[in-house]
Amino acid sequence: FDSYIAAGYEGDEVVISLVTFASDADDRGYYTLDDRDDFVAMLDDIKDDGPNGGTDFDEGLKSAEDAFEAAGADPDGTNIVLFMSDGYPTESSDNAIRNAAEDLEDNYNAVIRGIGIGDNSSLTKLNILDNTPGGAVQVENGQELVDIIVEPLTDADFLRFEIEIEGVDA
Repeated sequence: FDSYIAAGYEGDEVVISLVTFASDADDRGYYTLDDRDDFVAMLDDIKDDGPNGGTDFDEGLKSAEDAFEAAGADPDGTNIVLFMSDGYPTESSDNAIRNAAEDLEDNYNAVIRGIGIGDNSSLTKLNILDNTPGGAVQVENGQELVDIIVEPLTDADFLRFEIEIEGVDA
């Protein structure tokens, strides 16, 4: 949250939807930059829940799309999905993953970044859903994960710069 605020974003300009997935997916709500404490509390709840069995990538992607809809995301806006997994998709075919990712991209103009957490994650499978130029990445520690999460702040395209001067007579 601090990195987004430091980059100049206001509290309600960034909405973070949190979805967990295993054999099925669970929308854990959406949070603005003003909701930091609630977001951290939800992360603690997720940590306390612990692992939950299989890994269903396409259900996670479908739930991310549902979360965008629930949060009122602009389909033409900048919508970023940081899709993190510590495992191999045990309940998803390659076609199901590809189709769910394409639906998310088509319906919400989503940029999907696949992030493997630890050695047991599958970059091959994460690359099926990842639509970024560099492809999926694997992280081994918390700092690497933070660097990936805040990367959209440093790699954003320059869209427009406008200066308006009023009240000056030539």
